[in-house]
Amino acid sequence: MAIETSPQSMHFYTTPTQSQFVMSDATVAVIVSGMGEGKTYACIIRMLRKAASVAPLIGAGESFHAFIIRDTHANNLHSVVKTFTQEFFPRYPAIKHQWRNDHRELWIETAPRIHVELFGIDDLPSLTRLQGAVGTSFIWLEEVAAYTESTRTNAGISEDVFNAALVRCARHTGVPASLQLSSNPPDQLHWFYNRLLARPDGPLSPSTPLITKAVFRIPPGENIYLSEEARQATKAAYEHDEAGYARFVFGECATKYPGRRVAANFNANWHVAQRQLDPVEGLDGWISFDSWGHPAAVLGQQYPNGRILVLDVLQGGVDIVELIESQVKPRLQHPRWLQKCRAWRYVGDATMNQPDQSNLQKSAAQEVMERFADSDGRWPVFESGPSQWPLIVGGMLNALRNTVGGGPQVLIDPVHCKPLISALKGAWHYSQNKAGVVNTQHAIKDDASHVADCFANAMCVLTGWNPPRRWKKPNQEQQRRRARSYAS
Repeated sequence: MAIETSPQSMHFYTTPTQSQFVMSDATVAVIVSGMGEGKTYACIIRMLRKAASVAPLIGAGESFHAFIIRDTHANNLHSVVKTFTQEFFPRYPAIKHQWRNDHRELWIETAPRIHVELFGIDDLPSLTRLQGAVGTSFIWLEEVAAYTESTRTNAGISEDVFNAALVRCARHTGVPASLQLSSNPPDQLHWFYNRLLARPDGPLSPSTPLITKAVFRIPPGENIYLSEEARQATKAAYEHDEAGYARFVFGECATKYPGRRVAANFNANWHVAQRQLDPVEGLDGWISFDSWGHPAAVLGQQYPNGRILVLDVLQGGVDIVELIESQVKPRLQHPRWLQKCRAWRYVGDATMNQPDQSNLQKSAAQEVMERFADSDGRWPVFESGPSQWPLIVGGMLNALRNTVGGGPQVLIDPVHCKPLISALKGAWHYSQNKAGVVNTQHAIKDDASHVADCFANAMCVLTGWNPPRRWKKPNQEQQRRRARSYAS
């Protein structure tokens, strides 16, 4: 590709995806890939191309101003500056340049002249500096998603920085705004995934048709200049990290959760349906509850052959009474559920049989039975799960392991059960220290655990799971006495 950066054209060599990204005129241009596929190099070329394209708009003698932002300036030195000094400028020695202020400023002698400011958004004063900046229409956010999962601190560039950068680059009069982002694929909890990658290209919002977005994904192996040794090093580094391998080797979005997940044999490709599931008329329905504090409910149905459909997840309310009255009952009156189930089963944690400190007269189980009494006032049966944590987990794992008719016994709706799917993928987890020691005595209690507890107790009850008994070595003296009694 040729770009007019001086009185004569300069030729740059890019891969197909890099070329599409460089030539994009989207307001927000995003390039993502695994490690080593040339994202930073493509962003440099695009900055030169944007500067050349707006040269007639900025006037003779004026410079094209650009910002390059990372989480810290130290990381800028290790990535952007290193790419400039070790790859880009040595490859194109005709481009004159000068670094200033400890690599915080770069002047590139092209037409027009390019003035680049590099800094890190690692504190509030830095964000204030971005909000107060003037005279720039081009901002580059580098490595938006950090290597670690988004549940930890310092997870790359924040959404506040993205918002401030978008506003700032669009304030420069007479020059089209350009905000470009480069990053490895984030985990699926990161704002970068939810706001930019998971949405289709085009306007960021129907109400803002002038602010467009385009995402470019470099496929693995497209960068022919990356050595095989470097590729194998990345594979070796993340061999035992499923999410890291997907993100940095295959360039796919994946979530890495803290600790070790409780649902160790859950497989989203097997246990989650490929399309939305709806209640089937004539089947028995079930509702599983988690009690007073942070109440939750999981709804589903069961076929006569034992297959379990998990169809809805509900959370919220100060206690289980508010959850039932404000969410569960209205949901059952929705056309999706109304009059679909022949009968209902009510399931929950064993602790729901005990009165809570906030209500010594009634237990959570009694509240459930009272509020789902029939027209004659008869209470239904409340079926509680096991009272011990190992039995609860064992029953849940057994249900996920079972098959019915060649398919999974448990099938989860992908649309209405997203909190449960996230929990089973790893948000529901055991704590793990830095040495890798896992505490399996109980799971971490949070929003994910309440939904998962509902599911686990339901699996124990609906599958009629009977835990295997521990084998005991027979007492030989008792056997001899029994044999002598037979002889006599």
